[in-house]
Amino acid sequence: MKIAIVVLSIALLIMLALFVNLRAQYRVYQEAKRTLQHTVEALQRDDIRNLIEHVERVMAGEIVYERGDGPLSRYSYNEDARNSFPTMYRIEFEVIIGEISLDGDRGEIRAGYSIRYLDSSGRMLMGGMVSLAMPAIWMIERHGEDWIIVEINEPP
Repeated sequence: MKIAIVVLSIALLIMLALFVNLRAQYRVYQEAKRTLQHTVEALQRDDIRNLIEHVERVMAGEIVYERGDGPLSRYSYNEDARNSFPTMYRIEFEVIIGEISLDGDRGEIRAGYSIRYLDSSGRMLMGGMVSLAMPAIWMIERHGEDWIIVEINEPP
């Protein structure tokens, strides 16, 4: 009889631990689902899409920021890069948005990206990338009707 009570007690404790763990996992799932929904909603907004398209135009070399002209100068093929890599022929880039958080007139975008500067034979002259596992964090602020990136934090 004592053995049965001990076995049932252990089984009950294991079931309780599994229930607590399952409940915690469900909370994490619900939070991830809410975050994804907020990101999808933000991506559907024209003002946020315009900001991301602006960053893509900078990375593509269509908009040039010289060094010191703001945070986006780090993604710009500017005068310093042209002097260092005069044989640059084309730019390949990709931007992947991971998460967007907005709070009033401030927010942040977590993004991954890759930029490759290639010569005419397709060899990479220089490039850089950040993955979504350790994303770039673009701190953004609303200025009038537009959002701008005011600070960029990237992993070392």
